[in-house]
Amino acid sequence: MLVIIFGGFWAYQLNERISESLKNRKFLPPTEYWSAPESIFPRMNLSSNEFENLLIQRKYSFRPWNEKIRPGEYSKGNLDECQKTALEALPQDSENCFLFIAKETSDPEMNKLGLQMLVFGKDAKPNFSLFGNPLQKSLEAKLEPILIAQYLGKEPIQQNYTPLGEIPVTCLNSVLAIEDPKFLTHSGVSLTAVARAAVHYLTRGRVEGGSTITQQLVKNYFLSAERTFKRKIIELFMSLILEVHSSKDEILETYLNIIYLGQNGPFQVIGFPAAAEFYFGKPIQNLELHECALLAAVLNGPGVYDPFNKPTKAWSRRGLVLDKMVEHAFVRSEEAEQAKSQPLPARNSVNVSETAPYYIDVVQKELSAVSIPYAGKKVFTGLNLSAQVQAQKSVKEQLNKLETENKIITALRKKGKVLESVLLSADNKSGLIQAIVGGRSYRVTQFNRAIDSHRQVGSVMKPFVFLAALENAGTDGQKYNPMTILHDKRFTYDYQNQSWSPENYGKKYFGDVPMFFALKNSLNCATASLGIEVGISKIIAAARATGIESRLEEVPSVTLGSFELSPKEILQGYSTLANLGVKKNLHTVRSVISESKDTVYTSSTTSEQVVPAEPAAQLVDMMKQTILGGTARSAYLQGITTPAAGKTGTTSENKDSWFAGFTPYLTTIVWVGYDDNTSHGLTGASGALPVWISFMKERTAINPTDDFAWPESLIKMKVPRPEEEPKEAELLFIKGSEPKL
Repeated sequence: MLVIIFGGFWAYQLNERISESLKNRKFLPPTEYWSAPESIFPRMNLSSNEFENLLIQRKYSFRPWNEKIRPGEYSKGNLDECQKTALEALPQDSENCFLFIAKETSDPEMNKLGLQMLVFGKDAKPNFSLFGNPLQKSLEAKLEPILIAQYLGKEPIQQNYTPLGEIPVTCLNSVLAIEDPKFLTHSGVSLTAVARAAVHYLTRGRVEGGSTITQQLVKNYFLSAERTFKRKIIELFMSLILEVHSSKDEILETYLNIIYLGQNGPFQVIGFPAAAEFYFGKPIQNLELHECALLAAVLNGPGVYDPFNKPTKAWSRRGLVLDKMVEHAFVRSEEAEQAKSQPLPARNSVNVSETAPYYIDVVQKELSAVSIPYAGKKVFTGLNLSAQVQAQKSVKEQLNKLETENKIITALRKKGKVLESVLLSADNKSGLIQAIVGGRSYRVTQFNRAIDSHRQVGSVMKPFVFLAALENAGTDGQKYNPMTILHDKRFTYDYQNQSWSPENYGKKYFGDVPMFFALKNSLNCATASLGIEVGISKIIAAARATGIESRLEEVPSVTLGSFELSPKEILQGYSTLANLGVKKNLHTVRSVISESKDTVYTSSTTSEQVVPAEPAAQLVDMMKQTILGGTARSAYLQGITTPAAGKTGTTSENKDSWFAGFTPYLTTIVWVGYDDNTSHGLTGASGALPVWISFMKERTAINPTDDFAWPESLIKMKVPRPEEEPKEAELLFIKGSEPKL
């Protein structure tokens, strides 16, 4: 009797376990991370043909002008058609336009847009955008965000849950043929397989034996992977219970969506729909017989039958699947033979999944900091797909080049030293971080250098010294300006029973030089003497105002960056400079949506003028000279033609290489170095700057070549450039206080 009672209670517990999980047919819903919407704004360097190609790449469908447009569709009209639809007057140079509705998304940012119109001028650039019903003027047009990553707990996955009716019958049959031909007729278990497992256990001491699709589903989502006879018995009973609770279609749909099918970098590829995108680069609905057969082949052992790494075994296993399909009358033999002749897929090119983990890590930490639970929710981020891919490419190419062409780096590589890099890039207008590279490989190390590392910053600190000066007056009572004379010569400064003697790089000194010259050429002695004259406390206050939060000691060496900051802090500080003293708290998260489609979190970007606009603008204008003719001149020589400003940074003994720079639209910082502080011999110009150039050349190409929006109280004035060509530079001065030359 006790056995019956115990058995009944045990069966009841198993039933409850199954019932609870079946409340959500996806079982464990993943956390989804989405990119930022694709923004298209007036005067952007994007032609009408390029925009149409962008729509086609996103699989938008074309509709004739007078037909009704649905989400994911577009029409193209001539000027008359555009004007009649827009109602309000279009710009005089307009030529054509697009009407479109973005694809359906849960992103709150897209909810109110509805119908959108993007107008293009005769110069083939967008010049006007509208949205809504009726159409009204907007600042930009937007395309829907893209799913970039999914996580089950802390495990990164790729999954695209798809209803059974949208999965090709050919794919269903390929799985049934090789895994469970009697799936539609059995009760959830294979008694023959269970008996075989029992015999193996008794004779060999280990559990072996095939499983039905139902048993595989139970094993994957309800049980551990241990191979014991006890687990096999539990699997049997739970499979019988699952068959009672669910239809065959429900079991097969769930199985095809949750089975592990490979590894894409750090991401587990989960389910046939995600595997179709990973292996073939297309949606599962478009798969052909040979492709469905390959996925069924991979299913049995993703590591063993990986078509990219084990093509011979994958080819053989695919042939077996096709033979089984013929055996069970799912396909004709001639169809199978034709499918066998098809080549295996080639490995996809680098994609965002290889770099997104560092970005997602920042997102998760940002949400945790404000106590927002994100498991199982949709998280809409600021990640820009094109920027993220370009960031990874720029970092990878420069590090590979250094390790093959630089003698010091090559020798260190042979000793097992791995050169690392960080790249962070943020949109100045929104405060959203668009791209994050926290290291060469997330799979090798999950240490996110972008936010978790603290490195000496060297000359990257110098702009804050000059900012503090421009905000104040000198010892003579006169306001500092770009032509204020500084003394670039060796000196010793005594403080707190200590002595400090800074030196210029290369031990070259220039004597009396104007302030802008000292900054663009990164002169240590001139900067240090200025900092001491202005006051170390004022320099620290200026840095704090822009967003620098780490501890800064009130010592003279702070003027030359002899302390550690995180890369994200530098990004925050320099983005405040890029916005001419307006601080926008940088963030990666836009909103979080629950499973019930409720908005549980929306980020807010505050804007605060933390530095007066005039000194901030004068500093930025001087920092432009760094690129036009200073330590970062190679940026200008290699094609950075849009207005840009920045600063190189090299720490003592060449342990850290930095470049932090920005345009009116984008701020990007780069660090290159070794985790263990090994000296690499690189300067900011030879290590980090090439990464910045590679990235920014691509990213700035889409933006108008506007200069920064200087305050009206400032005036441009040509001044002489000491011992240089060209002989003049244009700098900003406060009206009425221009220097006499």
